[in-house]
Amino acid sequence: MIQYPQSKTIPDTVYTGLWNDEIPVYTVFSTHGLNHLVGYVRHINAGNGTVLYRGQCNLYPSITPSIFHDSSSETVNKERLNQAVANIKNDESMLKFFHLDTTDVVGWDLYQKLTIEAALQHYGARTYCVDFVDNHWTALWFGLYRWNQSTKNYERRTSEKADKEDDLIRFTLDFGSPTSLPVEPDPIEVSNLSDRQMKSLKSIAKKSGKDLDILISGKLYSLNAQKRTIWLQRCEQIKEQNSQRENRINAFNVDSAKGHMFLFLYVADTNCPTMHGISFGEQTYTVDLRKVLPSVFLRPGSQHGWIVRGKKENYQFNSRVVCVARINIDLVDEMLGNGSLVRTDNFFPSYKFDQGYHVLLERQINSPIRSKTKNPKIIPENTIPSYF
Repeated sequence: MIQYPQSKTIPDTVYTGLWNDEIPVYTVFSTHGLNHLVGYVRHINAGNGTVLYRGQCNLYPSITPSIFHDSSSETVNKERLNQAVANIKNDESMLKFFHLDTTDVVGWDLYQKLTIEAALQHYGARTYCVDFVDNHWTALWFGLYRWNQSTKNYERRTSEKADKEDDLIRFTLDFGSPTSLPVEPDPIEVSNLSDRQMKSLKSIAKKSGKDLDILISGKLYSLNAQKRTIWLQRCEQIKEQNSQRENRINAFNVDSAKGHMFLFLYVADTNCPTMHGISFGEQTYTVDLRKVLPSVFLRPGSQHGWIVRGKKENYQFNSRVVCVARINIDLVDEMLGNGSLVRTDNFFPSYKFDQGYHVLLERQINSPIRSKTKNPKIIPENTIPSYF
C-alpha cells in the first residue's frame, strides 16, 4: 500500500494542505527542501514501487491521459491511435526498427502494442498513457517551460501568479502558536537547601575552618547562577523557535504571491512481473522507455522517460500520487540554471538527430519532412506533432 508523507516539519518546506482532499501538498523553499521531501517519499515507499515524477505548469483536478483532453475529438483520436498501432505492428520494417522482431518478444502481441503506444505517447500522440520521468530535475523543467502553440516552442514561464492557481488546494496551514517565554525563576534561599547539602557545607566548614555563612552564601550564588543560565538558555531557544516560525510565515506569504509549478510524486506499480522494461501490475502497465526502445530514440534518454498506462481506459492515475510539491518559478529557474542538459534542444532533439523521431515522422501521412524511404506511409496524419 502506498504511503503519503506524514511529517509537517520537513526543513525548508511548509506543509500547505491537500489536493483532492487527500494528497499532501508541500510548498518548497530551497533545493535542500526539495531533496529532503523527495528522499522522504522515496524512503517510505521503498517497498511499494518506483517513485516517478511529473512536472506541470498548472494544478488540475486529475492526471488525465491526453486522449481525453478534448472530448470533441476523443473518438477521432482513438481511431487514429488504434490504426497507428496496428499499422506499425503489422509492418516488418517498423517492427525491426523498434526491435520488436527479436526472439523473446516476437509474437507477443501485448508487449508490442504497449511499446508502440508508449513511443507514440512520448512523441506527442494522443493515447491512454501518461508521461512520467525518474529524475525530478527533469520534471521541474516541464513545470518551468510552457509550450507556445504560436511559436512552436517551449518558453520559460513568467513569475506572475496565475488566476485560480491554488483553487484546488484545501489549505490547512498550521505554523503552530508562538511559545511564551518562561518566567524568571525565584531565587534559591537557605530554606531551599537540602539536608544533604547543609551537611556537606558544615563538614567543609569544620575541616577547612571557613565560616559556614560564607560557604552557604557561595553555594546559593553558584546554584542561582546555574539556574539563571539554564533559564536564559531556554529563553534563547524559544526566541529562536518563534523567530523561525515567523520566518516561515513570512517566507510562505512572500512565496505565495509568485507563480508556481507543481511536481507530482507518483508511486508506479513495479512490484510485479517485469519483462524488458515493462512492469505488468494489477491495474497498470509501467514502461521504462529507455529499456523498451532502442537508443536511436533520443528523447526518452534525454528526458529519463517513463510511461504509465491503465489496464482500463478510465484508470484513475490520482490513486497512486502520494505528494505534490508546490515550487515558485524563480526558485525552479535558479535550481536548473542554463546548462546544455536543460535546454529545449536536449529534451526535444530535432528529427535530424533523433532517428526514432525521424522514422515516425517520415512514415506519417502528409509528413512535414521530406522522406527518401520507399516504405509506405502507415501512421495516420497528425498523429505525431512536429516541433519545428
